Amino acid sequence: MAKSTQKGGVVSPVQPRLSRVLTRLQPNQLECIYGTDAQRVSQVHALIGQVAPLLILGDDAMGRTELARSLLLQLAAMNDQAHLRLAVLECTPMLAPLVQGLPHTHAVAADLQTLLPVLIDMEPQGGPPLRGRLSGVGKPPWVVFVCELRDHLLDANTSLSLRSLLERGLEWGIHVIALSQCGVPELNVSFKNRIAFASREASCYQDLFQEGSQLGLLQDDRQPGQFLLATVGDQAGGSLLMQPLRDIEAVRATVGSGIQLIRREVTPVACSVLLRLLEEAAEIGADGQVGLVAGHVRRCPRCRHGVAPIPPSLQGSSEYDCTGCRERFPTYYEATHPDYPLVLMPDPGLLAVALHLGSCPACSEQWDALVLLSAEEEEGDM
Repeated sequence: MAKSTQKGGVVSPVQPRLSRVLTRLQPNQLECIYGTDAQRVSQVHALIGQVAPLLILGDDAMGRTELARSLLLQLAAMNDQAHLRLAVLECTPMLAPLVQGLPHTHAVAADLQTLLPVLIDMEPQGGPPLRGRLSGVGKPPWVVFVCELRDHLLDANTSLSLRSLLERGLEWGIHVIALSQCGVPELNVSFKNRIAFASREASCYQDLFQEGSQLGLLQDDRQPGQFLLATVGDQAGGSLLMQPLRDIEAVRATVGSGIQLIRREVTPVACSVLLRLLEEAAEIGADGQVGLVAGHVRRCPRCRHGVAPIPPSLQGSSEYDCTGCRERFPTYYEATHPDYPLVLMPDPGLLAVALHLGSCPACSEQWDALVLLSAEEEEGDM
């Protein structure tokens, strides 16, 4: 097999491109796809009103801001200004460059007191901070992104206003999505749903998720793009999801009320567990790596859909061409499927299919279709 550099980005069904995700959304419904359940290969989507107020936690290197940008782009691309008003509250520009100039955007502010009058008609004097008449009655709902939550808790009145906005936002037609490095104790209970990416400050999550959640696995694996989505009070502890690959850099307004998507190339996010495994096995040599990598591919819900990127020591080691790879799809699917543990496939053959999938866009697309069809059939049998 010719050596592949994976230029153009072979993408597994677990890591769909954002441009493809958009084709699955209904226009003007304030709907978003948050990520893919890697075990079931099903995309998790919901209306903003069903998940807001939403708190997104964790380190940016793991994908926190990327997910916020993805949600913002989905909303801007799929909803017109008659159904959506956007506002961004941030001190350091992270999201504002994506939305400035769009017809949906009504406010980009650095502090809450500047933003509130845009959202709500404030009473000039007296009363609690948010006593007033909603300025949006009869108008499209708001989606407000609040970046670095702690930066906006400057004083008691601001804190009270923000809490009121979170607790009564849906009643007022205001959907809040907030980003924070870690939790804010005085506001944590005000969020209906929480998303956590791996963080260096693991202790800051302890009071935010149920015991028995998959938070420990999230922290141990430290997979870029992987996150835990949990509803407050969720006894199951939440689901581990993989965010879409953002191949849309930004959106901008066009003549009239339309927008234009600005594209960029993306590369699949490498599995951090696989990279660690390969680093540890580097001294063994390529032959020794086969068993280690094949064992990981069997267990990993991401890597079984194509190893990416292919390590230099294994590039060109797949013995299969496209025909040979596709002939083995059924056996490979069962050998790597968590519900078929008794189906065996020799390590070299299994790894050869995985390597070919990780380098061949045509076979990756065929595999994608097979996996999604199989997932739909399995869902129908449940």
